[in-house]
Amino acid sequence: PFYGGILLDPTLGASAAVLLFTFKMLAEGDTAVPASGMGALGRRLAAGLPAGAVRYGTAVAGIDVEDGRAVGVTLAGGERIAAAHVIVATEAPAVARLLPTGIASAGAPGGRGASDGGSAGALGCATVYFAAPEAPLPGSAIWLEGGAA
Repeated sequence: PFYGGILLDPTLGASAAVLLFTFKMLAEGDTAVPASGMGALGRRLAAGLPAGAVRYGTAVAGIDVEDGRAVGVTLAGGERIAAAHVIVATEAPAVARLLPTGIASAGAPGGRGASDGGSAGALGCATVYFAAPEAPLPGSAIWLEGGAA
């Protein structure tokens, strides 16, 4: 269940290299979650970007392509934003609508995209955090819900 949660794939169908890499990182490094939640990571990254670089509540109508490569995005209101790189991080139906044919494929668990025989399915994740005034048990622990998904 622990690795199924890390990989968002309870079948553990991803490459063994992914498992080995995450195991190595957990074993050798310090593991922590920000006190203000995982959203703090995104806020920290956004703080280092130029003003106006991050927009919320702004729909992307399409990805601009020149000579077979993404060069920016067009927003729903018609504004075009040039970019050296475009990262698409959204649910599968939006990926299928946004990605021009031949630019990239939406990956599925195991690293196979729609163009190489895989299915461009979406993975969902819900994470719930609880805070307590003191630890319920002595020492460090990771508690997992082990029931069937």
